[in-house]
Amino acid sequence: MKKSHYLYLGLFLFAFLVGSAPRAEAGCLLKDGTLGFGGSGERIQSLQLCLIAGGFPIPAGATGYYGEQTKQAVQRFYADELGLGNWNGLSVGPLGKAKLSGLATASGEYKKAGSEAEFKKYLAEYDVLSKREFVNDGMVAVESMGLADSADEKSASTPSRVSETTVQVAGVDEPDIVKIDGKNIFYSQMNWFLIDPMPFVRTGGAESDMVDTSDKMFAPVPANPGSTRVIEAFPPEDLKVVEKIKETGDLLIHKSSNTLIVLSYPEIVAYNITEADSPKKLWDLKINENTSVVTARMTNDKIYLVTETWLSTDRPCPMPLIAGAESITIPCGDVYVPMTIEPVSHTYNLLKVDPVSGKVEDKLAVASEGGMTTVMVSKDNLYLATHDYSDNTEVMIEVLRKVADKSLDAEVKAKIAKISSYDISPLGKLNEIQLVISSAWDKLSSEERLKAESNFNNAVASELALKQRDLETTRIARIPLASFVIAATGKVPGTLLNQFSMDEYNGDLRVSTTIGENNWWFGWGANSNSVNDIYVLGSDLVKKGEILDLGKGERIYSTRFMGDQGYVVTFRQIDPFYVLDLSNPSAPKQVGELKIPGYSSYLEKISENLVLGVGRENNNVKLSLFDVSIPSAPKEVSKYLLKDEWSEVEGNHHAFMLDAENKTFFIPGGQGGYFFSYDNDKLELAAAISQNGVARALFIDDYYYLVGQEAVKVIDLKTWKEVEKLEF
Repeated sequence: MKKSHYLYLGLFLFAFLVGSAPRAEAGCLLKDGTLGFGGSGERIQSLQLCLIAGGFPIPAGATGYYGEQTKQAVQRFYADELGLGNWNGLSVGPLGKAKLSGLATASGEYKKAGSEAEFKKYLAEYDVLSKREFVNDGMVAVESMGLADSADEKSASTPSRVSETTVQVAGVDEPDIVKIDGKNIFYSQMNWFLIDPMPFVRTGGAESDMVDTSDKMFAPVPANPGSTRVIEAFPPEDLKVVEKIKETGDLLIHKSSNTLIVLSYPEIVAYNITEADSPKKLWDLKINENTSVVTARMTNDKIYLVTETWLSTDRPCPMPLIAGAESITIPCGDVYVPMTIEPVSHTYNLLKVDPVSGKVEDKLAVASEGGMTTVMVSKDNLYLATHDYSDNTEVMIEVLRKVADKSLDAEVKAKIAKISSYDISPLGKLNEIQLVISSAWDKLSSEERLKAESNFNNAVASELALKQRDLETTRIARIPLASFVIAATGKVPGTLLNQFSMDEYNGDLRVSTTIGENNWWFGWGANSNSVNDIYVLGSDLVKKGEILDLGKGERIYSTRFMGDQGYVVTFRQIDPFYVLDLSNPSAPKQVGELKIPGYSSYLEKISENLVLGVGRENNNVKLSLFDVSIPSAPKEVSKYLLKDEWSEVEGNHHAFMLDAENKTFFIPGGQGGYFFSYDNDKLELAAAISQNGVARALFIDDYYYLVGQEAVKVIDLKTWKEVEKLEF
């Protein structure tokens, strides 16, 4: 048996994970010529591709013939985009061509499948090219948001100030396990673990028709279902549990209608909480068994629900979203798919839901392979960032040929050149080239082979380092909340860390990425070559400006964009804290840098000139206070190390509470909760509250409430004394 070589296995794994396929035209290019009913050929096919990419499906797909289906798609296009509802659809004139080209190009990374047949064909084409099985990558990063309105009228029993969930963007609420309506606390307590896999249904749902999915996905099921406690919290002397709601999950409150939404599983349930001690069920949406909730947002009096549906490859259509008597599906022809043939194992689904009635008012689905996916929502747009699996195998082939030309003999180079000329997929070429190189090494002695492999691998690693930004990219789609279509798409090199890696400001999107950190499949120590970039994209997601090569050899641990400035922390052995000037989107620049031990994994701007960092140093929770009043010379003016080894704030900013009025903040730790003062630009521990399982802190008037698994404690912020306690 021949020895398996390091290069061969490394490259094969790369090809297996990423895949390859002939690349489709990114965007829409209408060919010259008459576009009229009865016509045929490439110009008609280009019209059909543009209609499909622009959101006007043709059931038969891009056949190249202008028949009745194309005519109907043209009529819909003229009515929706040009306001010409009486257009007969028999031709496309100059005005229509210009509008269609612009519309379709805006969503050039995606197209609508067009029909069920085209969607199934898309899935089948990748499967044929790669022979790759669908697997569950299961990594989704989501963004948080939301500030609620304060009450207009005050009374003796109405608090003058109430805290809200810590958010990224004001005005867009996001779900959390604790919510407050002003006087009552709603606390959803649950413990999750994974049990038997959720079945995919082939047909009807009979047991015999179910497919074994043990290697594909698991359903989250609560070990102890628990409950959502309704706690009368104000005034503190009235502290008590007044009701329990059986459903548990992240919560949202639509305050103008006194509606509590529980993102439970398998149902999303809404209650009217006008009478908090007797909530009345309003509606429920049953999540389909192949679907799970990713996140949700509340803004503009609507719920924007993001779900994830795992595809049944045998019967993917129609796309089921909501089950029950009033089931919600998305026709496969309406699903957005990448313009390239790529691995697709599930869809991300967007649903606009009325919080009072539970009616699904609009929907959209985007097909994706999953993994390294980020969702960010502003007041006007939802941004969906997914890993780009399009054809980068050509880059690998180029690198192999370049290194082979310098290190292998003429016979091997000739074979590689011949393979490169074959009319086969890039993946097939890459595999054949690997085999040729491996066969050449098999003819060498063990010592010669070891030397040849080492030299070749090092040369390949050096070439790959120069092409990192070509090998690893993220695709971003902008979806206006008003229209629910993909209005623009773009790409950036690298991968995103979390929701704070994206931020919308003055119509532009700022993005932070790490390049090289996830190239582990190359096998050549790519992490040591990692770099970090900042990109500013216009509303069309075309690049306006960039800052390159922050923290070489490191990766991003946290990002915060705030107005005209940005703050980034990278880390490998020390913590560079970068200050960015983003006032000119076309020429962003790094203006300041500070190197200190440890790192910050969460950043919060707590005043005009102070940024708080929460992270680690020597396995202890570290708090850093950065003075950014002089952007070119940031300073760590105060720091504090906790005994705790972990705080939930490091990975979940909902656990952080800021009381700016009293210059105080809260973070939970493993042993209890900690209140810090930052008055006079100095971190001081104001109070340490011993309590197991502290989940959140919030304030009502001059009282802090610590909500945990075992109890709620009320602290007088003037004396830091416990005034009430409610045990569960």
